Amino acid sequence: SASSVGESSSHSHGGSRMSGESRTGSMEKNEEQRVRDYIIQLKTDREAVRGTLMELENWSMEPPSPMQPNLSPCDILEARKLDLETAVLMQELMAMREDRAELRAQLFLLEKDRANLMYKLEGYDAQQDAYKARINHLKAELADAQQESPTPIHITPDTQNLNENNAEQDGNANNNNANHIATTQERELVLKKRLQELALSLEKITHNATVREQQSNETVNELKKANNILLETLETVKKKYQSRIRKMEEQIVSVMERHSIQMKLYKDRVHLLETEMMERSQHR
Repeated sequence: SASSVGESSSHSHGGSRMSGESRTGSMEKNEEQRVRDYIIQLKTDREAVRGTLMELENWSMEPPSPMQPNLSPCDILEARKLDLETAVLMQELMAMREDRAELRAQLFLLEKDRANLMYKLEGYDAQQDAYKARINHLKAELADAQQESPTPIHITPDTQNLNENNAEQDGNANNNNANHIATTQERELVLKKRLQELALSLEKITHNATVREQQSNETVNELKKANNILLETLETVKKKYQSRIRKMEEQIVSVMERHSIQMKLYKDRVHLLETEMMERSQHR
């Protein structure tokens, strides 16, 4: 009878232990299923939140997302490396364009300076010609003054030869008058020629001055036109970048708002899970 009582007690303990183990296994399965359900729900919420996000425009190649299962880490790193190289090349290209624009502006200014120097050189040449003509004129006047020397009159005290001397003096006076008239005519011709040369030099100087003034006015007008074009371009670029900046600010604000909403949802979900886990631990 004692052996039968021990066997019955051992059977009852074994049955209770088996029922407890089966109950614990079923609870663990239920917990695992609930956790899986929560994970699936979190994934669904994440996809829903991701669908509300707005993708920003990017001029460079977008790197592959790490969430894509078909891409290896090497492919992701290579794509990011290519994206960085593209950004560096674009920056160098923009710097080269800026240098090219600066060189064009310098070339334009150098050409204008060269034209102004050429006009100044032409003016100096005209002044040199005028000075040469003036010097030649002064030299000729000096030579004429040296040639015009008074002829001395020889008077003898002999009264017997007075008539002969008077006759000779009259003949010399006539010859001197004829020579003086011829010299005066030649001098007038030379003076007319010099006056013509001076008039031509003056006309050339006046023409060069007029041309220089016209070129200066053209240069000023071109500079004003270039300045107006630069101002218009600056205003256009300024408006363009201001609109882009406003658009980017709006996109950033929108992304931040959506990110805050997303973080709030995740925090609420995590808090709910922590509360449920604490309640389960208390029930155990």
